Amino acid sequence: MVKFIRQQELDEDAWNQCVKKHGQGRPFLFTWYLDTVCERWNALVYEDYEWIMPLPSYKPFGVEYCVTPPWVYAMFPIGPQAHNPEKQAEMCALFREHWPAEIKYTRLPGLQGDSEKGGRQKLFWWQCGPESLALRADEHLLADNEDYTLFKNDPPEALIELMFRKRTERHPFDRHARERLKHLMHVGIYKRRGQVWSLYDRSNTLSAGAYMLYDAECITIVTLAGRNEKDRREERRLLWHILKEAEPYSVRVEWYGSAEGHDLVNALYPDVKLIPEFYLNRLPWHLNWYRPEV
Repeated sequence: MVKFIRQQELDEDAWNQCVKKHGQGRPFLFTWYLDTVCERWNALVYEDYEWIMPLPSYKPFGVEYCVTPPWVYAMFPIGPQAHNPEKQAEMCALFREHWPAEIKYTRLPGLQGDSEKGGRQKLFWWQCGPESLALRADEHLLADNEDYTLFKNDPPEALIELMFRKRTERHPFDRHARERLKHLMHVGIYKRRGQVWSLYDRSNTLSAGAYMLYDAECITIVTLAGRNEKDRREERRLLWHILKEAEPYSVRVEWYGSAEGHDLVNALYPDVKLIPEFYLNRLPWHLNWYRPEV
């Protein structure tokens, strides 16, 4: 049985236990993460928190929208056998059947729709470990490696400023999203789950930076930015350093990027998965064009 539960009525302990047990190390569905990036969210829950699905809630002009919050790259049901594609598709279909009628517009990557077509994002991942071959780099990447210095635990503000200066389609910054990212970074660092890594050149100028969240089985790169937007060489170099650090351990490294222009990661041979997207529009015709600010 699927139940719709308001945020204030949620059993957070049961919810987080489900995420910890079945979330495969990804941070996006923990209550602390959702609370940080989204002011209001509700949930669909199957049985006694056996399967769960968050519903971010925005209400401009009294009309309820369910769209992806800033700095969340996939919003999917999790529970037992969540890694099994057939089980995942079955639960996605079940949750869609019980989608609340008051939600008039929905667009969520990660929740499968009726079509087999994927969304606009890809999940790139590397399975690291003592005997894996995840860490592969071309000669050009290593040739001038001594010209750069890697710093861990850098302040979040430096990375945010780099992203803000280089705002592109990959970083569509507004003030609200910027504040959310800053808050998320500080919360993750406070919980000892997150780190900012920075790459500086010989002139001590920030060349690239990444914010990552750690789990025993997964490292999630929440955001990755570089000074050079054309060839993204410095971002690729930083990503190589992250893989090099992870290589001795049995851990996944995951990064979410757009479906186009992923030359950044191709040289490092990731496994790739296209993220599906669920779209539902119940808006009246005169509001079909409207998209809420999140």
